[in-house]
Amino acid sequence: MYLHAFFFFVCLFFACIVFILHVLIIMFQDPESRREEQRKYGVFYDDDYDYLQHLKDVNELYEVHPVEYNPRVESSVEENEQVQNYVEEILGLFNRNN
Repeated sequence: MYLHAFFFFVCLFFACIVFILHVLIIMFQDPESRREEQRKYGVFYDDDYDYLQHLKDVNELYEVHPVEYNPRVESSVEENEQVQNYVEEILGLFNRNN
């Protein structure tokens, strides 16, 4: 139990360090060179946000996990009757206005 909490806080600590380093790199990077880099990728916003942080390498492979297909379970007779009554009620409201 305590070991899991320890690993959680260690991972949280390193994530915070990475985030702080990322912010520091952006802060000390020349704004004009960052804007030129963004323009190469079609980003023309004139603010301090780093839009390039969301880019991914097109050659990087991602792991894909297959998902089992679960066919829809047949709905009960009561659900079908409720839907049918609702549709009839809506159609009745439309017909009343005509």
